[in-house]
Amino acid sequence: AMHTEKMVDGAKILDADTNATNGVMHTIGEVMLPPSLLDVLSGVDRFATFVGALETAGLEEMFGWVNKGGAMHTVFAPTNAAFTALIEADDNIPDLVTLLDLPNLAEILQYHVVPGKMTAADLTAGELSTLTAAGNLTVALPETGATVDGAALQAADIMAGNGVIHEIGVVLMPPEEEVSEASGAAAWGVAVALAAVVVRRV
Repeated sequence: AMHTEKMVDGAKILDADTNATNGVMHTIGEVMLPPSLLDVLSGVDRFATFVGALETAGLEEMFGWVNKGGAMHTVFAPTNAAFTALIEADDNIPDLVTLLDLPNLAEILQYHVVPGKMTAADLTAGELSTLTAAGNLTVALPETGATVDGAALQAADIMAGNGVIHEIGVVLMPPEEEVSEASGAAAWGVAVALAAVVVRRV
């Protein structure tokens, strides 16, 4: 008879059926880890666009088990419908290809991620640091439930081994562009004012 190798979650069972007083033990050849954020996100169809964007931006490793036990993260994951809504609403982003080609794609995605594992119950009103220097998320706690930058949590506390996922129906955009335009205008205003002072002094 042909001997078939017994596996559990891809790990070979080296020694099976060791009886103990309170159960049965099977020895396996490697440490089994619970599903990572990437595993969980990849297993849910409505996050397919988000996962594709993470892969395009080269960020998927951050959500996997880096070095067999990476840092914990909280992910506010936009649904496929959220990406479709963004494309329909923004004239500068006519399609998904253009969206995935944005130079600040990684920054946009990192704006959806907060260091540490925060369940919905852990959220408090105020600002949350994200993985990008572009800006912080603003959490509000109205009676209807927590929001981040005004987006309601459509589903909360989707657990993974290295973090937690909250589903949102909006792609959140970091405020950096508006800020840099404003600061650019302010700097231009200062330069014009200084030039006027220099002219007057002459």
